[in-house]
Amino acid sequence: MLTRNSLLTLLVFVMVLSFTSAAFAFDACVATANGFFKIKSYKLAFTHYDAYAKRCEKNLTATDPDDHYLCMKQAEKKQLEEGRELLEKTFYCYYMAGVTLEKMNKPADALNYYVKALYMTAAYKNVTFIHTITRKKTTKSLVFKINPKNLNDNYDRIYALGIDTVVLMEKIRAVAEIRRDLAKLIEGNIDPEKQGEYKARFAVCQTREYNLSVLLENLVVYEMNRGIYTRFDAFVKHINEFKPITPAVSSLLKVAEVMKQNLITIIAHSENPYSVPTLEELNAKLAGLSEIIDYIHANIN
Repeated sequence: MLTRNSLLTLLVFVMVLSFTSAAFAFDACVATANGFFKIKSYKLAFTHYDAYAKRCEKNLTATDPDDHYLCMKQAEKKQLEEGRELLEKTFYCYYMAGVTLEKMNKPADALNYYVKALYMTAAYKNVTFIHTITRKKTTKSLVFKINPKNLNDNYDRIYALGIDTVVLMEKIRAVAEIRRDLAKLIEGNIDPEKQGEYKARFAVCQTREYNLSVLLENLVVYEMNRGIYTRFDAFVKHINEFKPITPAVSSLLKVAEVMKQNLITIIAHSENPYSVPTLEELNAKLAGLSEIIDYIHANIN
């Protein structure tokens, strides 16, 4: 006999056959999760989104079984298409898991899932291609990149929930340190047979680092333009503590330079010397940030 949840799952599956997102081909798991969301069964919707996102992410990073081919170009194209579709599903399910958690009044958990989704705009996979006739093996590291239709919505939810500035800076630094280490392996041609994988991983890190940096820059500048300097001050304090100065700080340095230019513009257009913060305070902030930027440029290794 079917349990109540089994019956509900079956009903939802039937209901949503014609309502699956057009962003990717019909998928029963996505359809079921969407169905639970539509009927406001948020706990079950989250369970399905979360489980499927993790399964898709695992499949993305797993070494692919041998792909037999007659035409390498077509075989590679097929793998890229399948990888991008899987990445789309991973992003979408993490994003929707976040939306569902918000519906369940769990903003902190939702924020974590939105950040997970932000990571899922790029991935790589090692694939071994085997020629059907000659049996020649060729291993390639393929990079999948997407521009999800919900990407701006995902950014908006993170803005609304308000991720901590220092936490975000540390996430950027963590990705940047991996990117820096990969750059050393590539520049030194370490492990020549793994160079393709290193370059693929480097490309993925670049995309993730960029997305996180865009988020940080927009959060800080948004507040600055409204006379709020909480994030600005937190950023300056934390980046001043970075020791030693390595190329891993490059993205944060770019954010700092954008902040500096924005502050220069704010000061130039400020007509009230007694505004809050005052012009004197703003100039002090500018001097402090400029000093840090100059120090990083002079000491970066």
